[in-house]
Amino acid sequence: MIKFIHSRPHDAPPLLAFGWARGGGAGGPLSIEKVLPSKQAEAVGIQVGYQIYAVNRVYVATAEQFNAEIAKVKAPMVGQPSCLVEIFFNVQAVQLEEDGWE
Repeated sequence: MIKFIHSRPHDAPPLLAFGWARGGGAGGPLSIEKVLPSKQAEAVGIQVGYQIYAVNRVYVATAEQFNAEIAKVKAPMVGQPSCLVEIFFNVQAVQLEEDGWE
């Protein structure tokens, strides 16, 4: 598990603010598909294949749930320069792959 704590402008698009592109349509797994260079996600070691499983300690399984939790974080912060959000990742699949598991 990795916990990603991010302070970002409340109105910034997630890709630009977090520094990643995630998969998972409305019902798919929330896996990281791309990490942008020189952004916070890269700086803290987020890797392609990590799966998001919680936002501010609330379990999320779909993009719809992820977006709803992010909206809850942003709502009280309107007019503020940034907001703080915790995002938790499951990294086991990526680590097993790196260790040679198939």
